[in-house]
Amino acid sequence: MKWRPMLVAGMLAILILAGGALLLLALFTPELTAIDPPTPSPDDVVSVLGRNFGRSPGALLFDGIPLQERLIQVWSPDFISFRMPNDIDQAGVQVRTASGLVSNPLMIADMSRVPLAATPREALEFHPNIASAVPSSGVQIGKLIALRGAHFGDPDPNSALYFSKVPSISALDTEDPANFIRVGSGDLLVERWSDASIDVRVPSGTENGYIFVRTKSGSSNTYPVSLSRASGRLQSGDAASYTLVDSVDLRVGSVAPEGSLSIFMPIPVSSRQQSVSIEIQRGSEQLSASSDLWQEFKFAPAQLGARSVEIARRYAIDVSELKADIATGSMQSLGTTPPRFLVPFLSADALVPSSDPQIIAAAAAIRKKDKNTFRQIALASQWVFSNFKVSASTGTKQASPLARSSIAPQPEVAGQQASVAQTSVAHTSVAGDPRAALSSKTGDMRALVVLDCAVLRALGIPCAPVSGFLAGAGSSLIPHYWAVYFLLGIGWIPFDPALATGQGPQGFSGGFSDRLGYYRGIDDRHIEMASGYHALPPVQPGAVKKSSIPWSLFDYDEVAYGVTYSSIWSGPRREEPPMPQSTSTP
Repeated sequence: MKWRPMLVAGMLAILILAGGALLLLALFTPELTAIDPPTPSPDDVVSVLGRNFGRSPGALLFDGIPLQERLIQVWSPDFISFRMPNDIDQAGVQVRTASGLVSNPLMIADMSRVPLAATPREALEFHPNIASAVPSSGVQIGKLIALRGAHFGDPDPNSALYFSKVPSISALDTEDPANFIRVGSGDLLVERWSDASIDVRVPSGTENGYIFVRTKSGSSNTYPVSLSRASGRLQSGDAASYTLVDSVDLRVGSVAPEGSLSIFMPIPVSSRQQSVSIEIQRGSEQLSASSDLWQEFKFAPAQLGARSVEIARRYAIDVSELKADIATGSMQSLGTTPPRFLVPFLSADALVPSSDPQIIAAAAAIRKKDKNTFRQIALASQWVFSNFKVSASTGTKQASPLARSSIAPQPEVAGQQASVAQTSVAHTSVAGDPRAALSSKTGDMRALVVLDCAVLRALGIPCAPVSGFLAGAGSSLIPHYWAVYFLLGIGWIPFDPALATGQGPQGFSGGFSDRLGYYRGIDDRHIEMASGYHALPPVQPGAVKKSSIPWSLFDYDEVAYGVTYSSIWSGPRREEPPMPQSTSTP
C-alpha cells in the first residue's frame, strides 16, 4: 500500500496549510478593544481603539452598513476617530479593513436615547468643552495646537491641559495621571488661555491619543490627536531598576533662640526616561516644603536641641534606554522668534555662560563650518572635549560621603551682637566653574558639559545640563554629567557628549556599542538627579548658604541662621535587591 504514506503526508500538509491560514487570519484580523465615548451625542467626535485596522482606510460598519467616508477623521492601524451620525439610535460597530477582514462588534448608542440621571443646570453650563483642535492630525512636538470651545475659564492653578503619553490610551483612563502629561494653565507652553480658546505648544513626550482640559468645574470631553513623525521620534529600549539611599547627618553645637536650619535635598527627575518613587525613612516630620525638584527639611531651635539629627531617604528608580531616530534632512528651524518655553534654554544663566565671547566665537566658527543642526551638536561636543583637558574631580570618581563643618553667624541676642566664629570648610570639592575652565583650558566633567551646553545655546539650539550618576560595575555609582537638547517635531533628546567623544569617566563600561549613539540618546545606566538651573526660595538676610553636593545643580543645599553645626552628606548609594530565598521540599 504505497499510496498510504502519500495520503498521510498529503493530509498533514493540508492540516499545516490550514493551521497557517488560521494563524495568519488571527494575526491580521482587526480587533476592537474600546469605543470612547460609547454613548456620544450626534456630531460628537468618537474614538475607536484596537489593532490591525490597516494603514489604508477601510470602512466603519454600523449594523453592517458603512459609515459615510466624510465622517471619518483619522484612520491608523490602531486608532480611528469619526463624528457620530445623527440617524443612529444604537448599533453594533465593526471595522472592515481595505483587504475585507471584519472585526468583532462593539455597541454604540445615541446619548439622547439613553436614560440619564438629572444633571444640575450649573454643571451643564460650566463644564469645559473642546469643540475643535487645529491641527488634530499631523501634530508636531513643540508646535502650536489651537483649542476652541467653551468654559475653559481663566488661568488658574487648578486648570490644566492633559496630553496622552501612552500611545492610543483609552479616554476611559483619564483619571490615571501616569497616562498623561500635565500642562498647567500658567506653564510657558501655554501661549493663550481664555474662556473659549487655548493656544498651547505640544509637550515633549506626547503620543497619539487624546487631549482634554480639566478645571475646577470638571473635565472636558477627550479630543483625539495624532502626531507627525516627519522629523523623527524618540524610542525607548532596554530598562533597568535601581534602588538608591541617601542621608544627611547633622551635629548641632549651639542654637540661638531665633535660629533655623534648612536642608534642600534634590529629588531624582521623573521624565520620559525614568520614573521615581521616593520614601522618607527618617526626618519626615521636618519636611516643610517640596517641589518636583527638591525637598526642604527645616529645623526650628526646639527641633535642633537633640544635637544629633538625621534625614534619610530611599528611592526606587526605573530607567529606560532612550534613542532618537532623527531625520537629519527634515530638521526644522526655531525661527527668529523662538517659542517662549524654550527661551530659558537659549539664554545665558547663572550656570551656563553662553554669552561669553569665547563661546560666541566658537559657535560662529561651527555655524560657518556646517549649517545642519545635528552636525552642529556633534561639532560643539568635539570642540569642547578637544580644546579642554578633563581634570579628575567629583565628576569622575565613585560617589562618597561629603563631610564638612560650618558655623553660621549668630543673630543679635538681648541687644548685643554675638561673637562670630567661622570654621574652614573641609569637604570634597564641588564641581568646577565653567568660566574658570574657559581661561585655564582645564575643567572637570561638570564644567565641560556646561560649556558644551553654552556653545549649543549660542548656536540657537535649546540645551540644558544634566547631573546624575552612571551605574557602574557591581553596586557602584559614578557621578557624571550629560545634557538634553530640543528639536522641533521630536522634543527633548538626552545625549552624553563625554561618552560620544570617547572621554567617559574611568570605571564605566558598557552602554551603547557605538559611542556615536550618545549624540542622539543615552542608555539605561544614566540615573538623572537634576536638569538645568533652578533657583531655590530666597532666604532671610544674614543667613549662611552652603553648597554641599555637586549633583544638585542648585546654588546652595544648606541655609543656616544662628546655628553652629556640622553636616555629613552620604550617598546616594545603590542598594542591591535582596536575594530570593531558596525553598526546599522534604
